Amino acid sequence: MQRLLLLAQSRQALLAFEEQLASEWRQGHPYADAAEVARAVYGDPRYEQMINRLKFADSPQCARVLAARIARDGGGLSVCTATAEGFGNEFVLVAAQLHDDLTDWHDLPPDTVLMDPWGQRQGPARGLLIAAGLSSSELRVERMFT
Repeated sequence: MQRLLLLAQSRQALLAFEEQLASEWRQGHPYADAAEVARAVYGDPRYEQMINRLKFADSPQCARVLAARIARDGGGLSVCTATAEGFGNEFVLVAAQLHDDLTDWHDLPPDTVLMDPWGQRQGPARGLLIAAGLSSSELRVERMFT
């Protein structure tokens, strides 16, 4: 029970820190869009330091840190995090061009790569989503990074 309480406290501390970083970024960049804020928060070295200090990160945090790194170093690739019912984790999608209004993974561009740092899966997005045997093709974009 104590371990569960400690995990909950770590999660709350990390979420509060995310909010603090986002607030700091918005103060200096009042016209920043959501993708800029996501890159700033999850790409901030202090965020990764906080994860290491708390010894806590769940699926969304792992995916978002990876997405921020790819967005920073990806050379113009489109990067987002997404979820699909039944897949279990938030994951990263990378392609030459992605749209934030995607709602069906069948509509992903053929060059889309899926990276799931939590489940340690990576490869062609459609192939991995088909292999997962999902009951629905619904896709929810959680955060755009580029």
